[in-house]
Amino acid sequence: MVAVPGFVNAQRLAVSDLQLNPKNTEIKFNYLVMYKIRTNNVASVIATFKQRSPTMVMSPAFGPSDGYTYKAIGPCVDGDKLRAERAKNK
Repeated sequence: MVAVPGFVNAQRLAVSDLQLNPKNTEIKFNYLVMYKIRTNNVASVIATFKQRSPTMVMSPAFGPSDGYTYKAIGPCVDGDKLRAERAKNK
C-alpha cells in the first residue's frame, strides 16, 4: 500500500499480552496495520489503491474500536523511500 502515492508510512502491529480492558477477552483481530496518509484528497488516494489492488477487501477492523492494545512487530515502512528504491531499480 505504501507504494501508492499519498501513503506516507505503515506500521505492522500484533495484539499485546497486556490489554487495557481485561473484561474484553474475545479478540477479533490479532493483527493490525496503521497507515499514515498525507493528501488533500483522501478519496483519490483510496481510489488509486483500490484500482491497483482490486482483490483486497477492506477489513472490518475499520469499524468501531473494541479497545484492544497492540504492539509493533516490524519496522515502520517509509513510503517515500520505498517508491524511490523501486524507481531506481526499474
